[in-house]
Amino acid sequence: MVVTRKIKNRKLRAASSGMIPVFFLAVIVQLLLKGCEKEEFIHPVIHTGEVTGISSDGARFHGRIIMNSDVNIMDYGFVWGKNRNPEFGKTYTVSKDKSISSHFFLDVFTTLRENQIYYVRAFARNESYIWYGREVSFISLGSKAPVIHDVSPLSGSWGDTLTMKGRYFSFDEEENKVFLGPRCELTYSSDSLLKFVVPFALDTVQEYIRLSIVGNEIKYKKPFRIEPPVISNFEPKEGIFQTEVTIYGKNFHEYHTTVSLGGNELEHVEVSDTLVTFLVPTDMQAGNKQLRVDVLTQSVVADDEFFYRGPVITSMYPVEGTWRDTIKITGSDLVLDGHQTNVTFGNRNAEIIYADSGMLKVLVPDNLFDQFSWVKINANQQTDTYNQFFTLLPPKVYHFIPEEAWFMQVIDIHGENFHPKNEHNQVRFGSISANILSSTDSHLRVRVPMGLDQINSTLTVRSGIQETNSEESFHLKMHVIDGFNIQYGSRMDQIRLSGQGFTSNTDVLTVRVGETESMIQNAGTNHIWFRPRFGTPHGYNPVSVEILGRGVESPEMFFLYEPFNRKSDIPYGGASPPVHFNINDRIYLGGGKGQHSFGSKDFWEYDPIYNTWTERASLPEYARRDDHSFALNGSGYLLVDKQLFRYDPDVDSWTEMSPFPGFAAWGKSGFVLNGFAYVGCGQGRNENNWPEATNEFWRYDPQTDSWLQLADHPFDPQSTSNGVIDGLGFAIQGKGYIGLGITSLLWEYDPDTDEWQVKIDFNTHLTNPFRRGMSALVIDENGTKVYLSGGRVYHSGINYSDMYIWDITENTVEQIISLPLSRAFHYSIPYQGRGFIGGGDFWNIFREDLNVFDPENLPPANR
Repeated sequence: MVVTRKIKNRKLRAASSGMIPVFFLAVIVQLLLKGCEKEEFIHPVIHTGEVTGISSDGARFHGRIIMNSDVNIMDYGFVWGKNRNPEFGKTYTVSKDKSISSHFFLDVFTTLRENQIYYVRAFARNESYIWYGREVSFISLGSKAPVIHDVSPLSGSWGDTLTMKGRYFSFDEEENKVFLGPRCELTYSSDSLLKFVVPFALDTVQEYIRLSIVGNEIKYKKPFRIEPPVISNFEPKEGIFQTEVTIYGKNFHEYHTTVSLGGNELEHVEVSDTLVTFLVPTDMQAGNKQLRVDVLTQSVVADDEFFYRGPVITSMYPVEGTWRDTIKITGSDLVLDGHQTNVTFGNRNAEIIYADSGMLKVLVPDNLFDQFSWVKINANQQTDTYNQFFTLLPPKVYHFIPEEAWFMQVIDIHGENFHPKNEHNQVRFGSISANILSSTDSHLRVRVPMGLDQINSTLTVRSGIQETNSEESFHLKMHVIDGFNIQYGSRMDQIRLSGQGFTSNTDVLTVRVGETESMIQNAGTNHIWFRPRFGTPHGYNPVSVEILGRGVESPEMFFLYEPFNRKSDIPYGGASPPVHFNINDRIYLGGGKGQHSFGSKDFWEYDPIYNTWTERASLPEYARRDDHSFALNGSGYLLVDKQLFRYDPDVDSWTEMSPFPGFAAWGKSGFVLNGFAYVGCGQGRNENNWPEATNEFWRYDPQTDSWLQLADHPFDPQSTSNGVIDGLGFAIQGKGYIGLGITSLLWEYDPDTDEWQVKIDFNTHLTNPFRRGMSALVIDENGTKVYLSGGRVYHSGINYSDMYIWDITENTVEQIISLPLSRAFHYSIPYQGRGFIGGGDFWNIFREDLNVFDPENLPPANR
């Protein structure tokens, strides 16, 4: 900053008219004080003038000194800053020399920020005192940007000191911010000269120098460049792994220096600005290695090369082979005294069977699988790699015996280059892998896989990761059926087929009885266990076995007992029809989709002779799965809650009858006996809308359309584990029976005495007897047999398909053939010595089938 002094006339002039009285008042006060002092001491009077010349280039400060004594003034000038009452040394300060001028000014061209308020005071001082003028404030319009005339030198290294010359630098060192990439440390600062240090954090070879002062920034026109590294020498000039080498030179950097030996970048390098130290790495080939140092993007190569001592391979024979072949390696320094030698094929260690300094004999390792691999010697952590790949030969198949066989027969494969271990070989018939029994380099023994899925297949041998195909195809021999373990049976029986050439792969195996595919339960090479499926016709049927599309029939016929014969399905879809009865040998079904608050009004008639369905008058109410129906005196009846309706088949119409006087419940049970209908039990809701079971029992007289309450059913309606809800109800031999549901008991009702007694506890006879929605079929009301089927255990959700015969005379229970599908809430309707069984649901998966059940087609022991 150039300081200009201008000496005026002795006559004092203020910067503004308002300042004259203040000035004279100060003089008078000083004179009075002087007159009061015993020892005369008159200090100078300092006056701060108004700031003028305020522009974007800077401003001019004004000051005045009035000397009233011979006080020695050391220097004088201005202090200014952003805070009130700036003091000497704490803010921007510009001092004059000792040549005193009564009127002085200062042009400030730098450090002033735009729109910033500054406070200025003129001052003078000696060794003991500092005198200040009044404080003057102004709003700056900015100041001139700094000007750089020269920077030198423009090349160097980290930590070097550079000099910058120019104008309009800041009086305050902190305001001068020099950047060479990162900010530089200043070592000297004035308004025209700056000295700074090249920052250690500079990470580019070339960078422009920037100067920033209170928001004004300038970039020097020429860049500064880091001088390239220099290698003057390194020691030692040769060695092995872990040898410590020191490089001497200059212009190195601790973080941006890398060292390469033989083209390999090294680790564990220590760096200062003149020294680099490193350890010779392992896994290098012997010979001269170029030594190079890179600092950022500049590099230098040493004049001398480092010699790396180690083993050298000159030849290898043979250069191809298979596992456990002997390979001969010749060269120099293959074995170093006192140190272990290691030979690898790729990354696999080879067994050394002979070793001296000039020759090694090794075996091709069993765990080598790459077709091509480098052979490497490591002696004392020093390595050499032969200049040609070792080639692992692929397997070859000459022939196999026999060329035709059944599943699981033994096949011998002859060839070469097989792996000597089973786990590293694979034999495939087509895409199916075979079990390998034994392996040598020229012979494999395998079994024909059970999963073989084609008649003719290519035989593929894979050893390691290489494979080959046989020239001839393997042919699967046709299978043979010898016979059955039983000559007759039912769907409940497991039937064993014996023969040869079978397979356990059920994806390619099919067993049929007649035209219907059977369920295979277990299969092997010489047996198949299966069960006939529903839909297989009753009587004699051929049995065939098909493998991969080739079928063979059994020499004898199998007699199947099948009491079920499927008829035309329910026309309105799957349902659990609560309306089901037989009137004049016509079957009527209706309602039943959903439960409780849902249902259906569908109502259909089935003609068993023609196997046809005819839609009839819709039900008068939506009939739910748990509602009740019965047939009596040539009419059908539907009971929904308390409403009773009668169906007249002659006029195809419904008539509402006398309502049920008992508790409105669903899941009722009942039977027809001696011209009366008996109905009771179930579950409904009480006056508090809580579920409540009932054991009420009522008789309906169709002649008088009236109801009569009878003796309650014996079960306790307050019990949660002993109730008849969705239970069984039927009549036989002049007695009625109601039970099961959520109990295992069945009670017998005597209409003559209006009394109940427990007839049987099914707990030891049925698989889980606590079932709801089980069905009972009485084909002959004067007979002794009741057919029980299906049902659901509510607490577990299990649905059943089992079927039982209960003989009421012997009071015995025998399990027989099962229903075609698991179900509950299905119908059982007697018809001319047979019965229709079907419908129902499997947790809201509704069945739609209609099946004729003929007990004469049961196995003789079950009839």
